[in-house]
Amino acid sequence: MLQYFESRGHRAEFLAGHQLENLRDGVLLVMGNMIWYPELLQKLKQTSPSQRPFVVLWHSEPLPPPRAAGLPLPWLSLREVLKIALRDRRVTDVYSNYWMLRSLHRQDLVDRLVVSTRGRQDFLAERGIASDWIPLCYGPERGHPMALERDIDVLFLGMMDVPRRQKIIQRFEARGLRVMVKGEWGDPSCWGDARTELLNRTRILLNFPRTAGEMSGMRFFLGISNLALVVSEPIYRPDPYIPGEHFVSTSLEDMPEVVQHYLQNEAERVAITTAAWQHVQKNVNLDYAGGRLLELMEQSEK
Repeated sequence: MLQYFESRGHRAEFLAGHQLENLRDGVLLVMGNMIWYPELLQKLKQTSPSQRPFVVLWHSEPLPPPRAAGLPLPWLSLREVLKIALRDRRVTDVYSNYWMLRSLHRQDLVDRLVVSTRGRQDFLAERGIASDWIPLCYGPERGHPMALERDIDVLFLGMMDVPRRQKIIQRFEARGLRVMVKGEWGDPSCWGDARTELLNRTRILLNFPRTAGEMSGMRFFLGISNLALVVSEPIYRPDPYIPGEHFVSTSLEDMPEVVQHYLQNEAERVAITTAAWQHVQKNVNLDYAGGRLLELMEQSEK
């Protein structure tokens, strides 16, 4: 029997068509972050190893950058510090996420740990925690091409309570380039069909995550699935995407000029968005993710 826990848009139905073989009865797939499920975590701790299901955690939340990336460790915002101090279960800062994974590793509560970016895999490997990599994959909830008029030049989707993001947007405005900014949790245009329509009206979707160099798989998908060109600050190991082929990578300093270039050269922009869309349809899909997860489970038979 396969059980799963889902949150924040993660889905697990794509495993339903696959057969589980050679595994002990009961598989528990946890998607996102174990921090979100304190009751489940407590139950796992209280259950003897022989009675637990086979636990797979597909962790998709940020972690600090690996030393190999050559990036500084990120500072926490006041809001993140307060969440830690108040033991808020909604905490998702990079250090709390790592501390949870370290605790799970030390207590041997997860049979197979999967992460959604190469950078997170490298960070954990530097600390002696083995993991496998499966990127976030395309699903219909990400969006689809609608052939609408693209009357929004530049869009950024994301919370603006991050000081570095505020400074980046200000830099764009200082150079005379207007950026539409959306990302509040309560904004209905950021969800579902309204978001798909918004992105289908967008020429360029900017990417600068909370932490420099971090791979934001969800924002990449939102752009690619709706044929908006993703223009991103440099990402450490952006697999499964190739800079220049599936998205545009540029320094923050040069980004306004690069954006202007692609606004003025529609053929170049369309060539990249088309290649990226074909790539996710063929290689970064739910069938691949489901098959890979089951392959890892079967390799870990106890």
